[in-house]
Amino acid sequence: MNKKAERNFIKADKYLELNKLKKALKYFLKAEFIEKGYCSLNVGYTYDRYAWKVGNKYRKKAKQWYEDTIANNDITGYANLGCMYREAYKFKKSKKMFKIAIEKGDNEVVLELAKLYLMEGKIKKAIKLLKIFKGNRLELNISEGGQEDAIKLLRKIQKDMYN
Repeated sequence: MNKKAERNFIKADKYLELNKLKKALKYFLKAEFIEKGYCSLNVGYTYDRYAWKVGNKYRKKAKQWYEDTIANNDITGYANLGCMYREAYKFKKSKKMFKIAIEKGDNEVVLELAKLYLMEGKIKKAIKLLKIFKGNRLELNISEGGQEDAIKLLRKIQKDMYN
C-alpha cells in the first residue's frame, strides 16, 4: 500500500465525516490516482452524497465509480449501486444489484433489499428478510451494526402494524 495514497485517504475520510464533500472528494481522488482501486468505492460514495447536495449531474459519476469498484472485484459496488437506484425509485435495477451482491456473499445487503420491499409496500416480504437477522450474526456473516439496524427496523414495522 502506497503511504501517500493512505495519507490522502485518511484526510478524505476526515473531511467526509465533517460532511465537507468537495474536499473529501479531492483527497479520495488523489489517493485513487496514486493507487488505482485503493478507494474507488469511496469516490463513488462521495459523488453519490454530493449529488444529493448539489444536483444529479454527479450521480452519473457515482455510478461510473461504483462500476469501477465492481470491475476491481469489490462486491460492495453492487450494494451501493442498488442503494443509488432505490433512492431514485428504480426498483427493478435496485433489486437486481442487491441480489447480485447477496449471491456474491454480501449478506448485509439483505437489509437494503428489505428496505426496498418496504418502499414497494411489500411488508410481508420485508419482514421475512429482516427475521433472518435474528440468527447468529457470525454464522450469517453480518456486522453487529447491521444486525442491530435490521432488528430495530423489524420491531418498528411490527409495532406500526399493531398500533
